[in-house]
Amino acid sequence: MQEEFACGARIGTFKIERPIGKGSVGTVYRDWSSGGNQTVALKILSSRYTQTYLILRMFDEEDKAGIQIDHPNIVQTLYVGKHAGRPYLVFEFVNGVPLADLIQQGP
Repeated sequence: MQEEFACGARIGTFKIERPIGKGSVGTVYRDWSSGGNQTVALKILSSRYTQTYLILRMFDEEDKAGIQIDHPNIVQTLYVGKHAGRPYLVFEFVNGVPLADLIQQGP
């Protein structure tokens, strides 16, 4: 199964612009929502974890918590979906410095 998605690929109503981060269980892409006319961040689970119960449960918990939380200091989860058997989360896009860079700079 395809691991990375090419620029211009469509996932639901979202169109991938470029990857912006990679974590232990998935990749985050900068996307454009054709339905909402906005830039969003889309996190899609790696294909190797689509059959791993614990990872799927963790992903499910992340989407449930994200949908319920509304706070100005927490990125808002906008949508939850599935594409080619892989769950994904759509977040508001926040332009800025990656957290890893901030942590390296120290307090």
